[in-house]
Amino acid sequence: MTYLQICQRFRQEAGIAGTGPASVALQTGESKRIVDWVNSAYEDIQLERTNWFWMRDDFEFNTTIDQFEYTPLQAGITERFSNWDVNTIKSFRTSIGVTNEFEIGELSYRRYRSIYLTGFQPSGTPIIFSISPSLNLLLGPKPDDVFTVSGQYWKTPQVLSVDGDVPEMPSQFHMLIVYKALEMYAYYESAPEVLARAIKYINRYKNRLELNQLPDIELPEPLA
Repeated sequence: MTYLQICQRFRQEAGIAGTGPASVALQTGESKRIVDWVNSAYEDIQLERTNWFWMRDDFEFNTTIDQFEYTPLQAGITERFSNWDVNTIKSFRTSIGVTNEFEIGELSYRRYRSIYLTGFQPSGTPIIFSISPSLNLLLGPKPDDVFTVSGQYWKTPQVLSVDGDVPEMPSQFHMLIVYKALEMYAYYESAPEVLARAIKYINRYKNRLELNQLPDIELPEPLA
């Protein structure tokens, strides 16, 4: 569903008289509340978890010799950067190619500073990375050649703004946005029956969404 279609479906579920809204733009009064509730509902869903699959994207960039710190923009990420997925960072020497690719390990920023930002540091093959307090990607040691670094990152929430915007969340779960907005409406109207119905369907759709869009829990290996 589009942003507008979700707003229209919400109005139907809420039993609000009339038709529409005909557009999400330039609304006032009750129609504006409908538009705002839907947008807020979708934002809340996106912020509820930090690791939704649909909020990940890929990055890849080539390093510069002797440069150890890279901003998201320098890594080719031009918008909606939230954080790095630290479980996905890989690298290979560009001149050799992807057959040379390997995963690089993570160090805490404090440990990284102690090892790689203290005293003279020779260049070499980056074998670890860290994340700076400003969310830049740090490589260690600093590269002595051009390396191709790739991985995934988490995106900030998508903001719906025009009629035809489609939530990036998988379409089979768009009704969750409707019922989250209905929950907000129920609190606004002090409507306990509407609230109960909204919560019932929120729980149903959220359980399905979590099964579909969250990684499996990995249990530790048993001790020998």
